[in-house]
Amino acid sequence: MAESFPRQHARTRRFTLGAPRSFRVSPDGRRVVYLRSAAGDDPRTSLWCLDLDGGGERLIVDGTAVGGGAETAEERARRERVRESASGVVGYSLDRDARRAAFVVGGTAFVAELDGSGAHPVALPTPEVFDARLDPDGRRLAWCASGALWVAELGDDGRVVDGSARRLAADDDPAVRWGQAEFVAAEEMGRRDGYWWAPDGRGLLATRVDDGPVPTVWIADPAHPRQPPAAHRYPLAGSADADVSLWWIGLDGGDPREVTWDRERFPYLPALRWPPGGDGRPLLLVEQRDHRAAQVLAARPEDGSTELLAERHDPAWVAWAEGTPDRLADGRLLWSADLDDTRRLTAGDEALTPAGLQVRAVVAAGETVVFTAWSDPTTVELWRWSP
Repeated sequence: MAESFPRQHARTRRFTLGAPRSFRVSPDGRRVVYLRSAAGDDPRTSLWCLDLDGGGERLIVDGTAVGGGAETAEERARRERVRESASGVVGYSLDRDARRAAFVVGGTAFVAELDGSGAHPVALPTPEVFDARLDPDGRRLAWCASGALWVAELGDDGRVVDGSARRLAADDDPAVRWGQAEFVAAEEMGRRDGYWWAPDGRGLLATRVDDGPVPTVWIADPAHPRQPPAAHRYPLAGSADADVSLWWIGLDGGDPREVTWDRERFPYLPALRWPPGGDGRPLLLVEQRDHRAAQVLAARPEDGSTELLAERHDPAWVAWAEGTPDRLADGRLLWSADLDDTRRLTAGDEALTPAGLQVRAVVAAGETVVFTAWSDPTTVELWRWSP
């Protein structure tokens, strides 16, 4: 007897189990790294690599074989916000050349070599590791723990060099967290990162999130009615949001330096991208609380200054294509604008896509731009633009 649609939908976790996702392509185009579980009813996700020079598909990390401790509160909240229903390896970080990967399972960080030599847990001096990420060279590992941001050196074997772990940023106030996305960014804006490595690995940009102004609500767990309600900082409509600032943290031992802009007018930071080319400056997308104006800024981390590159206004709501802002290979700013009742890609004042083709998201940008779009709302297509 055939299964009903609701049963299939539940068994496959919305038809996501077994499907490849989270693709990363190596710069030389020889490897594709991705996640998938073994089948449509297997909830444990593994890390895979496809060698395009004839090596075929290889299992790098078996999601059924790795496990840390109990899931941390930060991991659980992040999974809920991305609607992640699988377990195992559900996210990962790569170095620039796609030769080494890092991930976290159950509060424990792991490092895996993509040549197939295996994965191993990383001994770190903090419990409940969250959001561990490699630097571009794969020689350092940054992570969050207990509201602080840490970094450690990695040896050739992918293990932490003794005595190299150090805390980069922390605060005595328990309401302050470094290197994590605040609730509004993670739940409503799609920004789930709270720190970003510089392309040359000389330091990081990190958010400082002060949840002190955010109201506290008490939420009970209906599945465990004997447990008392838990306190959560939740930005109710009309109430105060978290105070979010951005800081440059160099690895030379200097103090963090704030990156400044008009945060009173533009308190939200929906996106940050650090293109490796162009003039080397990271791009910040900042937005008003009423969502009627947004700016793209280029930052100079070393002195904390920012330069206005573009601004959009809308009487109802400013929107943009996912994956923007970015830069083209010629250095021009890639963003989007609603023109002629169409969301179109733009480079400066030039519209790159035609009227009637609604751009949804930019997948990759450089010499060419790969993006998803639709002219018929029942179909999403993959497009490429080139000069």
